[in-house]
Parts: sequence; structure tokens; C-alpha cells
Amino acid sequence: MNLSGFPELCRVAVRVATGVMLLCAAGCSTSHVLRQTDRAVDEILRAKHEEAASYRLPPAALTRPDEDAGSETTTLTLRDCLTRGTLRNRDFQSQRDALAKSALSLFSTRFRYQTRFGSAGATATYTPDGRTLTASPGFELLRWLSAGARISVSVTEHIIRSFATGGTQTYQPSVVFSLFQPLLQGAGRRIAGEELRSAERSVVYQIRSFLRYQESFSIDVARRYYDVLLARDNLKNIRNNEQFLRDAADRIQMLADAGRTAQFQADQARQDAYRAEQNRVQAENRLRTLEDEFKVFLGIPPQATVVFDPSPLENLLRTGIPEMPLDVETFIETALASRLDLMTTYDEYEDAERRVVLSRDALRTRLDLSASLKGGSDPSSRLTADLSEWEWEAGLALDLPVGKVPEAVAYRTALIDRDRAKRDFILKREQISLEVINAAAGVREAYLSYQSQKNSLALAERRVDSTQMLQEAGRATTRDLLDAQESYLSARTSVAQSVVRYLTAYLQFLQACEMLPLDEHGVWKGVVYAQVTGETLPQ
Repeated sequence: MNLSGFPELCRVAVRVATGVMLLCAAGCSTSHVLRQTDRAVDEILRAKHEEAASYRLPPAALTRPDEDAGSETTTLTLRDCLTRGTLRNRDFQSQRDALAKSALSLFSTRFRYQTRFGSAGATATYTPDGRTLTASPGFELLRWLSAGARISVSVTEHIIRSFATGGTQTYQPSVVFSLFQPLLQGAGRRIAGEELRSAERSVVYQIRSFLRYQESFSIDVARRYYDVLLARDNLKNIRNNEQFLRDAADRIQMLADAGRTAQFQADQARQDAYRAEQNRVQAENRLRTLEDEFKVFLGIPPQATVVFDPSPLENLLRTGIPEMPLDVETFIETALASRLDLMTTYDEYEDAERRVVLSRDALRTRLDLSASLKGGSDPSSRLTADLSEWEWEAGLALDLPVGKVPEAVAYRTALIDRDRAKRDFILKREQISLEVINAAAGVREAYLSYQSQKNSLALAERRVDSTQMLQEAGRATTRDLLDAQESYLSARTSVAQSVVRYLTAYLQFLQACEMLPLDEHGVWKGVVYAQVTGETLPQ
């Protein structure tokens, strides 16, 4: 038997076996790692679950230092709610924080264009062989110019102490003046000052946005305030209706006992009285919910005892609301001349125009000048006032406009953005005109609805009185009286709702025309507050 190829066969077998073992080990290793990972995850979740279940907030996190006392009853007017909302509402505070952050960003950008003083570094080296200690403290003045230039002055004091010569010290001051100036790309006030200009305008945009938000916030506060008053007025009407139905049920039951009317009519009246009781319970819960939600909106704990002054709605229900003559064309002109968001949209179009200029500038040749003047940099010479002994150097850096595909894409994108910004401005202008038209229509509709509901209430009152007399005379059924009373309750509720709907529409119309000025406390200026509340402004 020829065994000359046996060694080679053994080597092949070993290699195959090794490969199989490695594959098995890899499979086993993967399986082992997966099992180990699953066990680790289970242990982590078990431990963290116990930690989460046993965690308790510290007592300080559950109390507020400015928390309203729950034992005292606080009465809040609409003016109080407007003021408290600007001080405590969480979303309002977030908007104010965003405004402050934009101002901080502008301050940081302005700082870059001011003369800055800073440390140029302080280094110390020690050479054991020469037993020499060298320290180089210094400072630097840096100034960015709006035209793109950067000027810096660096002053350094080199202190050398030699221990080999008995600890003698030598001082070597040095001064370096540096200049960097773009000559083509990036040169000029319009290009170099864009960062500062954008930061300045960004704060203006943020202020305009905040002022518009503040107007919307005041309308939201008024709407929530009157929702509470509506719920309270509705509860009062439901209670009066419940009492009326109870009295009517007792009276009709007496007539039924005397045989003057059928028992089923007395049962109808009693059933409506029970239904009125259920409506009262639901109205009480709705009032409590609205009050608590409004308190939380104002940053007041829901457990605090707060009463919202009902006199504004009572005044308006008593005196009525006047019709507001609205010249839509005049108010459209006012809105287009005064709307802050329209101003911002136009400014953003101008920003897009400037970005086109910046993008086009990025396609130009870049040529930068750099120069420096150094005095005292040579350890063998001392710093003198003779500039001829100073070292100077100057250079030009050239970057040809070759291969600027990203810059070309950015330029084309800027052109598209500019056209879109122009369309956005035109659209915004048309939307504001439409908003004023719709807001004026909403005011007219709300006023006509108020007039209709007021007339309906007068009819409902007469209907209840006449039906009650007819029912006592036996000429009307109990169902006629109950239907009349239900219509009266619905009419009273509808009148109050139409008043609030009119006030909300009027405020939204004023905001659409940019005619809703606010003072520093978030309260409407001028006659607006008196129109909305029926009150007189304090002198």
C-alpha cells in the first residue's frame, strides 16, 4: 500500500475538523450570548421594577412655595385671571422663556463682534538637564469687523529662570499683531455681517410671535372664564327649573287627588322633576370640572377655593350687547398695515433674498489676505519701539471656483426658497384679508343669534305664564306646561351662550385686525375690557 500521501491527507482532515469545531463553537457562542443577554435583561427589569415600585417623591417636590391657601376663598375677576395667567400659566412661561433664549442667542452673537479680551495661554516648561524653568503668560485682544476682517493683538511675557546660574531670571516680552481680511468671497458688510443681522431679526420675529401669542392667550383666558360663568348660570337655571317642576308636580298631584285631573298627568310632572334633579347633578359636576381645569390653567392648585366673579355675564345679560358697525374694507386695510405676522412673513422674504446673495457669493473665487507683525519673538533680541526690527509676514490664500457643486446646489435651492417665500407672503396677505372678512361675518352672525335668542326668551316667558294659567283653568294639559317650561330653560341658556359667543367673536375680530393691545399685565387696553365685561376701567 502506498502511504506517501497520508501526511497530506492528515493535514486536510485536521483543517476540516478544525473548521467544523470553529463553526460549532461559533454557534454555541451565539446561543450562549443570547441566553446570557436574556438573563441579564430579566435581572435588570426585576431590579428596576422593585426600585420603581418603591420610589417616592421627596416632600419638597409635592409642595409649592407660592401655593394658594386652600382654606381661604379667593374671588377672581377677569382682570385677575388675565394677570395670573401671564404669571403662572406653564405654556405662557415657556413662550416667554423662548423669547429670553432668543435674546441670549443675540447677545452671544453680538459678543463675537465686540472687542474681546482673553487669555492667550500660560505655559510653563522645565528642563532638568539645563535646570531651566520657562513660563509664558499672556493675553489677547480680538475684534471681528462687520466687513469680514479679523484683527488680534497678542501680548506674551516670557519668564526664564536658570537654576544653573544661581536662579537668575530674564524677561522677554513679545507682541504680535495679526490681520485677516477676505478680499473676494466673504468680503463686504453685506456678506460678513449676515450672521449678526440674522440674529437681530430673529429676536424681532420672536417678539412679534410672542405678542400674537399673548393676544391669543388673552382670548383663551376670557373664553375659559366665560365658560365657567356659563356653567354657573346654567346651573342656576337648572336649579330654578327643578324647583318649578317640583312645585308643579306637588300642585298637579293635589289636583289629581281631588279628582280634577288624571293621575298620569301628575306622574308626568313628577317624572320631569326627577329628570331635572339628574340634570342638576350633571350641571354641578360640569361646573366643578370647568372650575378645576381653569384653575390648573391659571397655575392655581385645583384644591384651592376660588370663586370666579359672575358679575360680567350678569351685567351683559342685564344691559344687553350693542351692535358693532363694521366697515370690512377699512378693517382689512388696518390689518394689512398692522399685522405683526404679515410683517414677519415679508421680512422672511427679504431674508430669502439675502440668502440668494450669500449663496451666490459662495460661488466666487476666494482670496484672503493674512498679515502679522511680531516684536520680541527672537530670544536674542529685545522688544523695541523701532518697527524696523520687528518681523512681519503677509500672504494670500487663493481658492478658485472649481468643483463647487454643493455651493451651486445651495444657490439653486436659495433661488427656489426665495420664490417660495414670495408666494408665502402673497398667500399670507390674502389669508389675512379673508380672516378679517370671516371674523366680521362671525361677529354679525353672533349678534343676530343673540337678538333671535333674546326674542325667543321673551316668547318662552309669556308661553310659560299663559300655559300655567290655562292649565289651572283646565284648558291645557300638564304636558303643555312641561314643554313650555323646557322651552323657557333652553331659551335662557341659549341667550347666555349667544352673549359669550358674541364676545369671543368680537375679540377674535379685534385680533384679526391687530386691534387688541395689551398692557404689561396682559389686560386689554382702552375700552375693550369694558366692552367685554360690562365694567368700567379703574381711573
